[in-house]
Amino acid sequence: MNSETDSSGFKVMLIDDTEVDAYISKRMLTKSNFSSEIMEFYSAEKALDYLQENSKNYDALPQIIFLDIHMPAMNGFDFLEKFQSIKCEIRDFCKVVMLTSSVDENDVQEAKKYPGILKFLIKPLQLDQLQSLNKELLATNQ
Repeated sequence: MNSETDSSGFKVMLIDDTEVDAYISKRMLTKSNFSSEIMEFYSAEKALDYLQENSKNYDALPQIIFLDIHMPAMNGFDFLEKFQSIKCEIRDFCKVVMLTSSVDENDVQEAKKYPGILKFLIKPLQLDQLQSLNKELLATNQ
């Protein structure tokens, strides 16, 4: 896990097996001031382990999880299946944004089956996507 801290925005977990995509996402999250901290995982299994190990420490948990769909070993949907078994307080605290480089309608429909999915975004992340998401999140938290 790599971690980067800033003074504004949301605490974010980024799960993406492709280093270039993760780098671009991290740059956009930082540039847009969307995140105060970015926890970066190249493996869905390691990210899930982190969430389970820190399930009693809300200060260590991300508010938003940016989750790539297409990954080896455990893909984004496999992660979501396991994530559903984590205690509900954690699932309520950590909201998920699905990321993909494809525009497969089946992926969108599959993602809608899981509660807590905020958005479905196409990679690479763009500033306007993050600004729009930020406005939505701030509006719902008031």
